[in-house]
Amino acid sequence: MDGVSIQASAWNEVAILPNTEGIQEVKTNINNMSAEYGRSQGTVVFTSKSGTNQFHGSGQYRLRNEALNANSFSNNAQGIRRAPFKVNNYSGTFGGPVIIPKLYNGRDKTFFFVSYEGMRFNNALDYLRTVPTAAERRGDFSNTQTTVTGQYLPVNVFDPFNVTSVGVSQWQRLPIPNAILPASRINPFQGRLVNEFPLPNRPGQDPLLNTNNFYNRAVRSFVRNSTNARFDHRLAKHSFYFIGGANLGSIDSPNGWGDQTRAFTQQGGFIGAVNGDRNYYASLGDTWILSPTLVADVRVGLTRVAADNRASTFSDLNYSQFGIPDGWESSIGLAALIRKPLVLGAVGARSRDSTARLTSPRSSARPTGTSSIR
Repeated sequence: MDGVSIQASAWNEVAILPNTEGIQEVKTNINNMSAEYGRSQGTVVFTSKSGTNQFHGSGQYRLRNEALNANSFSNNAQGIRRAPFKVNNYSGTFGGPVIIPKLYNGRDKTFFFVSYEGMRFNNALDYLRTVPTAAERRGDFSNTQTTVTGQYLPVNVFDPFNVTSVGVSQWQRLPIPNAILPASRINPFQGRLVNEFPLPNRPGQDPLLNTNNFYNRAVRSFVRNSTNARFDHRLAKHSFYFIGGANLGSIDSPNGWGDQTRAFTQQGGFIGAVNGDRNYYASLGDTWILSPTLVADVRVGLTRVAADNRASTFSDLNYSQFGIPDGWESSIGLAALIRKPLVLGAVGARSRDSTARLTSPRSSARPTGTSSIR
């Protein structure tokens, strides 16, 4: 931008997005670039607007709203209402000569131009998840089904402590009657962890597999404020310039599982619960006419990127309710750690690692542990 790179050093990302109304010219270079460009196979060159001898200003406002949108095909197919979608963009510019009454008149030599752009954007995040039913939380899998080669079959629960030898170093687990785990066989901490998942709140998308039986709609908010400024001063054979500005933004994402659970959190997309950017830039330069055939162009700039991507933290979460001793919690820093749920699936069935797994009824080594679905 104005001859100085505004790329960050981490992923070559753009640290500053120039305001639309503050751009004078945009040029794209894709090959045979001059030596001043690098770090990419192509460059986008922005030239910012400068002030003139006349004062000028502008303003604009743009609105996008779900009231003007149709519902999506997938939402209609799954009986989900139109999602909230609200975008408010607004900007303003002002520029002209630098004039200080009775002290300085900058016409023909000193100019300024300032632009501002703001955005407030709220959009809906729709979460369709599969959660354990009330019966499954009690260890009752008598009505739980899976698919094998396209056929619906009841899930069998095999007992790891009741096995018979079927060969050298091979044992076969015997099924638990009716796939109902005895209450005495359920680890209380696992039961507490499973109950952190919300209960189903809608019929399953597949009535037999009971998939996607939980729905939650949350609103994610985006906020962005961007300011660009430019000052120009002409002195004899010198044309000095200074540009600077800030790009401040934040994204707040709600918990996809709802506010009723804090042991599990999940945000949509590759972001945490809170994302923030506080990026600043500044550059100055001088175009010095040394002779009719020789010009020196000197520019120096600084770009600072401060990006934040934080997960949800709750300092008062009691990990002992999940079987984690208090001493461990303090020694390894678990006080503010939030675990993301691991959702496993096999053979088209629903399963949670906290209660069950789906494998074959045979094992090559003697099994140990609590009850599991096999």
